[in-house]
Amino acid sequence: MEKILVILLATFIGYSTNWLAIKMLFRPYTRKTIFKIHIPFTPGIIPKNRHNIARSLANIMTDKVLTDDTISSKIIDNLKIEGNISSLIDENCEESIKNTLKKVSKNISDDLLNSGLSENIVESLFNEIKPKLGFFGGMIDGFRDVIIDKIDNYISTEGKTYIENYLNKKYDEIKEVNFASLKENPLFDIVKNALGSFLNQAIMAVDIKGLIEDEINALDIKEFERMLTSVLNRELRAITWLGAIIGAIIGCINLFFL
Repeated sequence: MEKILVILLATFIGYSTNWLAIKMLFRPYTRKTIFKIHIPFTPGIIPKNRHNIARSLANIMTDKVLTDDTISSKIIDNLKIEGNISSLIDENCEESIKNTLKKVSKNISDDLLNSGLSENIVESLFNEIKPKLGFFGGMIDGFRDVIIDKIDNYISTEGKTYIENYLNKKYDEIKEVNFASLKENPLFDIVKNALGSFLNQAIMAVDIKGLIEDEINALDIKEFERMLTSVLNRELRAITWLGAIIGAIIGCINLFFL
């Protein structure tokens, strides 16, 4: 009977020590004192080091699992867009694009006016015609300024309208492009890489590492304990019972030598 009690006691001790060790990972949650003297091992290992644990987990997640390239590539690979480009453009966006094209048309016509294009055209034209007119060549010099004004007036009116209509026509053609056909276009890889670069910059701006760390630190320690124990419940119970088995074995060995 005494031998059985020894084995049972050793089993209980092995079970209890492992159970207590697991509990001390989280318990107690806060620092404990007696007469202002700090009680060792308080708070538990995880509450005491939660900020370091959060930082380490965040580093592992962002350096090994959720890297910027991994996230951006997954977003691009799983981005499913069907139909034409026009399906992505709402009324407000349409109006904004039209206004932008109008401004671009005006800027182009203004640049043409300021570039001296009309003077260059007239100068080239007169240089070509005057030698062929001989004696009468000098008579057309009086029309130089009139022709320049006519060209400038055309650029600022009909020319501007032509540019705007041309841009709108190309824009309407682009709207009708099907997304499926874009993948066959050599420019698709360029756009894809550009989008990936943009997503990388956006992800870096979000600071995922800091976000993960802040979220872990914000967790209530009791909730954090429940979360971990629910995931590792089977393994933690196995460790606890392993202590009981080792305790029983040690009890048997003691009886053998005693």
